[in-house]
Amino acid sequence: MTLPGEEDSATRAAGERVGRWVKEKYHLDAVLGVGGMAAVYRATHRNKKRFAIKVLHAEFAAHEDIRQRFVREGYVANSVEHAGAVAVLDDDIDEDGSAFLVMELLEGETVECICERSPRVPLRIVL
Repeated sequence: MTLPGEEDSATRAAGERVGRWVKEKYHLDAVLGVGGMAAVYRATHRNKKRFAIKVLHAEFAAHEDIRQRFVREGYVANSVEHAGAVAVLDDDIDEDGSAFLVMELLEGETVECICERSPRVPLRIVL
């Protein structure tokens, strides 16, 4: 568990990727979130279109079976037909061996931001 004010190694590694290019196409602009298996970045394609890029953590990317599951689960998400579901558009392996998914970038607020603003979230937002 990470104490307040501390960064774990995955968060640190994610931050170090910001500013880099993935496959010479996607510039990683900012970290959107870091989870147990991957980090998600806001990225800009060289054609100026924006995407979300989900990069599997290095310790998992070294295992072929985990990489395959990561990609498979990404595309299974495409079967969810909901406005809040993110579409996975592409997958690849970066030059450094990192498996990644290219996803549409959804704009909006996080649940945390909404809850900080109001302890009682309106039903229309919850739904």
